Amino acid sequence: MALSCEASRALVFRCGRPAVGICRYCGRPFCGAHADRNSNGDWVCQGRACQARSAIRETVLLVRMRANPQNQSGLCGAPGCGVRLPGGRCGLCGQEFCPAHLNARAVVVAGQAREDGARKARLFFCDDCAGLVDRYRLLTLPDTV
Repeated sequence: MALSCEASRALVFRCGRPAVGICRYCGRPFCGAHADRNSNGDWVCQGRACQARSAIRETVLLVRMRANPQNQSGLCGAPGCGVRLPGGRCGLCGQEFCPAHLNARAVVVAGQAREDGARKARLFFCDDCAGLVDRYRLLTLPDTV
């Protein structure tokens, strides 16, 4: 059975055209008019949450590609920074940066509360990932990065 586009308008009308792909994030089928391919070749629907997750993933992958060679050389992952590690690890991209390029943000701890009962924790993010946390008002970190 062929899948049809699940894009809806006002929660009543469905597009119904034949689907060309399935959204990487929500898993629903979409036609070419209601989904786009990103630079990795994944289909992403036009839903706000899926578009945000796609933008976050794209930025994190770029940060990892840029910072990893510098981390392998024992340097901070920020472009042009020659500070030797050890430093801190970014909570989103996982790369290492010097203290000058890490920013603290309060985020909700995934799963259960911490031992002291608090649900929020201060995590450190590199400059690019801190911008994502602020821009998309991330309270919890996305699962798929």
